[in-house]
Amino acid sequence: MLEKKFLYGEIEFFCIIAVFNIFFLSMLFSELSLLPHIQTALKKQGYTEATPIQAQAIPHILAGRDVLGAAQTGTGKTAAFAIPTLQLLYQE
Repeated sequence: MLEKKFLYGEIEFFCIIAVFNIFFLSMLFSELSLLPHIQTALKKQGYTEATPIQAQAIPHILAGRDVLGAAQTGTGKTAAFAIPTLQLLYQE
């Protein structure tokens, strides 16, 4: 994985470039610093393990960084955006 910052005028972009393969170690949602009620909701729906795009994007979004992610259909990109966004909205 390569992490790089780009400047465009006064705007700073943070880019994660990663190649996912079968050797990616799994990560549990409980390891992602999510609020307890978000973790409970995920568990109730049967989600315990984050996909690679989720495991790599969620911490950066929670840190307030802009993330541009690309992955195949069905890999959880929407949840990678929605889960931390819900947490950030709740904390406001």
